[in-house]
Amino acid sequence: MIKLRVKLTLMLLMTGLLHSQVSAQQDANWQVSQLRIHGSNTVGEKYAPLLISEFLKKQGFALIETRQSNIAVEQTILATDIEIDIETISQANRRIDVELHAHGSSTGFKDLLAGKTDIAMSSRKIKPTEQQQLAAIYPSFASGDAEHIIAYDALAIVLHPDNPVETLTLSQIAAIFSGEIADWSELGAEPGAIRVLARDNNSGTFDTFKSLVLKQFDQSLIESAERFESSKQLADTVESDSHAIGFVGISHIGNNKVLSIATEQGASGIKPDKFTIGTEDYPLSRKLYLYWPTEIDLTAAQAFVEFAMSESGQRLAKQADLISFFPTGSRPSFKGQQLLKPYANLVTFGRRLSVMLRLEDNQVDAKVRRDLQRIARYKEQNPHNRMVLAGFWDDPEFTESSQQQVKQWMHLLKKELINYKVQPWEVQGGFLPIENNDIASGKAVNRRIEVWVL
Repeated sequence: MIKLRVKLTLMLLMTGLLHSQVSAQQDANWQVSQLRIHGSNTVGEKYAPLLISEFLKKQGFALIETRQSNIAVEQTILATDIEIDIETISQANRRIDVELHAHGSSTGFKDLLAGKTDIAMSSRKIKPTEQQQLAAIYPSFASGDAEHIIAYDALAIVLHPDNPVETLTLSQIAAIFSGEIADWSELGAEPGAIRVLARDNNSGTFDTFKSLVLKQFDQSLIESAERFESSKQLADTVESDSHAIGFVGISHIGNNKVLSIATEQGASGIKPDKFTIGTEDYPLSRKLYLYWPTEIDLTAAQAFVEFAMSESGQRLAKQADLISFFPTGSRPSFKGQQLLKPYANLVTFGRRLSVMLRLEDNQVDAKVRRDLQRIARYKEQNPHNRMVLAGFWDDPEFTESSQQQVKQWMHLLKKELINYKVQPWEVQGGFLPIENNDIASGKAVNRRIEVWVL
């Protein structure tokens, strides 16, 4: 039997056959399926459309058409494919409708609970109450099998490009968004009332901001803050007003100025980039998720989630101005700094991965385990690279006790990596602070294990 897949994109559009065939539900030759993806605006406004389009192409669909709803954050992606059997002069047609609604992370979980979506997009981890409710219906939420990290992101605090402020501490940001600091003159800029912009209550971006900033200082958002469903609309508003301040995911920065963030007074300000977000050293780093209950027996949903986590899907994360789940390598500069010889060789010949490992109480916690999995994935993709662990402490004298502590950390991490079939080398990096070592939070940052590849 001879079959041809005919890609009639232009012809179908010109003759109107697409519309008539898509509408002809009574035609038995049509195999019609649906995939519903609801939730995060951060994921759904830019990244998800790229993922869906490329996913459908990989599935062999010949014609892909996006239909925008009259609601800005809702669209449907229609994909069709026609196979003609030359011997029998018959055709088998298949179509999939992908419904994409991006009203905010919490709406994705609500729609899963109500049976209105197959996959929830989220710019934050699921809340315990949401997980408990969904686990009563879908056991995969109790086991954790429903959760999939698809990219790394961060909240950027954005100002008008002409605003002279460059760096703020987390406490200053909390004071601005709670109304305690109300005028730019209090921050060294020209006098003027601060216009506070924020995402709405359905937004995972707002939930993240509350968790990482406001709740840390027992603050709540000022009632006069202007609220936005769309990150793009918020960013555009900041760009048009020199007195405005807001927060968005890094894929929605636009032409705005991005602040450096310091964890406390005296700490160095850190800007979000692919390295500081990948290591999660930038204070407002976060992860983006897809939640798919495995009990929903839908082949398209499973295939889409797997595609998002694949190498092809991760390349699209970069196109959407997000940070890939896979670590990236870079060559940092150490001009004028004294380096121990083994580490100096690493700097000369190697590349540092965007992963930073820190052990609390000598325990491998969930974050460290996730990073070890990222390292293992990198090794799978780059089998000829040699992994090297470089240990650092917060003791300028690098005493015997501190050396033993670093060695203990590296030994434990090496043991864990061997379970992932990765055999790393170990080197001592000594005392090489990347943060103010005179404050407690700085010391915690300086105690670290870097991951290098040769």
